[in-house]
Amino acid sequence: MNAPEDLNRLYADVSDSIGSAMADILTLNVEHKDGKREIGNITDKLRDIQTRFDSELHQLKTHAEWDTFTLAFFGETNAGKSTIIESLRILFKEESRQALLRQHADDLEQFTQALTAHLERVRKGLHALYSEYTGELAAISQSTARLAQIVQHEARERNTIAQAEADARTRLAQQEAQARLEAQQQEAAHRQQLAEQESRAHLAAEQKEAWQRLQIEQAHAVSRSKVRLALFGVGGILIGATATVALLKLAGA
Repeated sequence: MNAPEDLNRLYADVSDSIGSAMADILTLNVEHKDGKREIGNITDKLRDIQTRFDSELHQLKTHAEWDTFTLAFFGETNAGKSTIIESLRILFKEESRQALLRQHADDLEQFTQALTAHLERVRKGLHALYSEYTGELAAISQSTARLAQIVQHEARERNTIAQAEADARTRLAQQEAQARLEAQQQEAAHRQQLAEQESRAHLAAEQKEAWQRLQIEQAHAVSRSKVRLALFGVGGILIGATATVALLKLAGA
């Protein structure tokens, strides 16, 4: 790898990183409308930065000369282009310029002051450019912070809803379990009541059957007693008749 390829790859990596950041942000699942708006703001800013960066990168790849470093200055008349060029010639110690400086040593202080002034303007220009991107990055950072707050708030709301649903399911399960227990208890009580009723009915039936048997046995006993008495009466009559006949026979004899 040489320096041009390394720099081009570095610039391409920066552009790819911006695109990857936008893709990651777009994959965020946020239901809150404010969160969606913040995501849109962040992606718009990143897309604008990437567009400008890619445009500048394209210009760099198209017009960059790596063998000979060339600077071009554009501006109005008396804007200071020549002063910057002369300052750079002094900084890089161009031979022709060094010879001219030796011839005009008295003007060295003037050139130094001009160089300092232009360097200050260059510094301010770079600072303005940096401030532009810094402002955009700060806006993105603020949007990211607001988005994080929205996501956290939404997560808390989801957790609250999930907890409420879990509590409701728990209460419903407890109510169903209590209802089943009460139903089982009622069914058991009903079965016990039926069993007691059946037991009492069976006992009453047995008692009635026993009483009826007793009545029948008593009736049979009375009948047998009556039969015996009748037999005894008939026997007595027969014995009396026999005795009478015997007495009559004895008397006739």
